[in-house]
Amino acid sequence: MWERWNSYSHEDGFGNAQMNSFNHYAYGAIGTWMYERVAGLAADPAHPGYKHIIINPLVDGPLDSASAEYETPYGLAKSAWAKSATTLTMDVIIPANTTATVTFPANDGNAIQVNGTALKESEWAPATQVNARGNITAKLTAGTFRFELPRP
Repeated sequence: MWERWNSYSHEDGFGNAQMNSFNHYAYGAIGTWMYERVAGLAADPAHPGYKHIIINPLVDGPLDSASAEYETPYGLAKSAWAKSATTLTMDVIIPANTTATVTFPANDGNAIQVNGTALKESEWAPATQVNARGNITAKLTAGTFRFELPRP
């Protein structure tokens, strides 16, 4: 979306640079999509100001990794993920005095390691559940976490 309808054409290229702005909603929408969908870091609309964070990365596409971080009023929030041949690694930072719902592309909680330790799914309960897509969601409090699970 250009500031003016004639800001760019195939015949003339870019119009007067003083009248062209590259800071329009279309660019913001791409940034939001990259943060919230690809990296999976989003504020929960029910809890404004990042009091509750949603971590739900898009790991089943062609990318091998993504990362996003945001300085919230409570501190740094981060969602990063990377795929190897057999493993998906998710690095998550949840700031102090906040909570997060993290979605894992897995249906077996016993296969998820947290900070190098395998936890039994029963140790996560009642904070975990399986959502409609068959993925595990967990409600977590503040902290720095590294999750490792079999690659989906």
